[in-house]
Amino acid sequence: MAEPERQQPPAYPELAEALYRDVFDPRGGTFTSTVLRHYAANGRVDPRRLTPITTQIGEAMVFKLLIDLGRAPTPDEPAAIVDEVILPAVGFPLP
Repeated sequence: MAEPERQQPPAYPELAEALYRDVFDPRGGTFTSTVLRHYAANGRVDPRRLTPITTQIGEAMVFKLLIDLGRAPTPDEPAAIVDEVILPAVGFPLP
């Protein structure tokens, strides 16, 4: 049996700490988790779909673009992340 993959510490621990301390925590969480919790509270999203993964995928995709492409998302990419990744993950069909 293969040994479980170990989680690596953040490459920039000071940045990760600052993001959570100064951005996410004061606002009650990440943007994705805040929006998904709002829609679940209003009956638009099944709350069982809000998992530690689905509530992080928006920010994860933005960071992936930053790392892979070395740039911030274009104006169209956040909408694509919502339509193509977040909404299907919480049970909505692709547009």
